[in-house]
Amino acid sequence: MKICNLPGFKFAKPHKMWGVYPHLAYELFDEMKDGWKMTMKYFQNVVDIVRDLMSAIGQEKNYKEGMRKDKDGFTDIMWCSNADLKSWDELRTTFLSSNARKAIAPTQFNPQSTRGHCIMTLDVVIPKPDDPTQKKKGRVYVCDLAGTEPAGDVYYAMYKKVKQPDGTIENLLVGPHKDGSKTKGLQNQGKKINLSLSEMAQFFMKMAQAIKKKKLKPGQSIPGCNSYFLCRYLKDTMLQARTYLFCAIRPEVKFHPYTFSTCGFAKNASVIKLQPKKATVAATPKERKLMEQLEKMKLMMEQMAAGGGGGGGGGGGNDAEMKKQLDEARAKLAEEMAAGNAGNAAQLAAVEKQKREYGRRGIKLAEFDRAECKDPYLLNQDLDEFRSGRFMFVLEKEETIVGTLCCC
Repeated sequence: MKICNLPGFKFAKPHKMWGVYPHLAYELFDEMKDGWKMTMKYFQNVVDIVRDLMSAIGQEKNYKEGMRKDKDGFTDIMWCSNADLKSWDELRTTFLSSNARKAIAPTQFNPQSTRGHCIMTLDVVIPKPDDPTQKKKGRVYVCDLAGTEPAGDVYYAMYKKVKQPDGTIENLLVGPHKDGSKTKGLQNQGKKINLSLSEMAQFFMKMAQAIKKKKLKPGQSIPGCNSYFLCRYLKDTMLQARTYLFCAIRPEVKFHPYTFSTCGFAKNASVIKLQPKKATVAATPKERKLMEQLEKMKLMMEQMAAGGGGGGGGGGGNDAEMKKQLDEARAKLAEEMAAGNAGNAAQLAAVEKQKREYGRRGIKLAEFDRAECKDPYLLNQDLDEFRSGRFMFVLEKEETIVGTLCCC
């Protein structure tokens, strides 16, 4: 089952490589109307830290920092950056650039094993049809929970790429990497992943038992199960949301113990049925005023079109002027909705501050300046892809000395 299949994000239109999430997001943007707002976050938990995959400077913090519940009881990580999106194309390009930063490593099971739990959220805010003072709010959590692996047996693997007759590339396992420290690092990550998933399995088992006994009431929590990132972040949200769990298994006989374990996990989860909580957010007076103006303008344009206003007598000029005013009103509404997001404004201010601080040292942020830079520059390289390619050292002077100047 493909949920958030990476190749699917390379296609602007529905494609056979699309999973569940691309179809969902594409249809949401296809239905997008005036007053709608869609915001995306994407981050990864690796051992005890959270990496903001959308951060321009590679920001990462302890997973406990900034984890809060909003007024509706849904969990969020406040310091992670977000992006307001206007189209499916914006979402997929943002995802592809962010996804390239996640921590992956080759193991004997997978040449591109994700080393932790990746979570992407899409917030959707739309006007409430029967109440102009309120907006309906929804959030989609897409969680790649990573897979349980035999932490003691896993090793950092070497692969050989082989081109097949049909043009596809197949990764053939060669064997363990000579550097034993790479394997040790993977094993430490694997232990933490396994502990986190074991706690999640306990959570589902407790929840299933409570539902079977009809003891799980709306708004009630499950005791314990919050020692690791995954349950701490997801458990209270899942108790008041509609949750779909997709379990991936390997068909080979040698993987049967993991298959049985996964199926047992799925069996516990299959009995769980919960009602999602409805969330709302207040519309500002300015938003209501702008929405009323937009509706009036659209009605006027419809009347002009029905009355043939575009034909002769300069009607086409009136249409163009009205369309210009409509676009300006939409821009003002989008600006007002963005201004209402205090967290986003704080993040933008922090990024601007960092740009100034790095700029004083002659360093530019590659995400913002790389495309327009005409001068040669040095780009930072790091063994960890998450930190690599972030900073530009621009060679603007006729002569630039790198390192210590020796006068002897």
